[in-house]
Amino acid sequence: MASKVSKNPHVDFGRFGSKSRSEINADAAREKAALGLTGEKRNRRVVHGPPVNVRLIREKLGLSQYEFAQKYHFSERTIQEWEQQRAVPRGPSRVLLFAIEESPDLIADIVRKIDEAERQVRVLAGVGD
Repeated sequence: MASKVSKNPHVDFGRFGSKSRSEINADAAREKAALGLTGEKRNRRVVHGPPVNVRLIREKLGLSQYEFAQKYHFSERTIQEWEQQRAVPRGPSRVLLFAIEESPDLIADIVRKIDEAERQVRVLAGVGD
């Protein structure tokens, strides 16, 4: 007997009655399928396109991990994670790394301009440097 699929997040334990664990699991699987839940992790992200070799980009520029992180506003720990492949650059970071690879001086100039603008805002706001 198929159970009704409910969007209510609370569990009605009374509907289990004297069912065995395997019957309960089978009902749960049918309900998940009816809701379109495949059992795949929701947080799993797929990165499309060519991989970003952060170490190669950094070494081409002759910078240490610390210098690269400071120059382009990354955390040093993030650079380490990417280079040791414990993490993968995604989203805006991925775009920024490809831009650095193509035009490192242009990106460094933009970062400097942003830093200067932020300093000016802090001075005008009386926050200081």
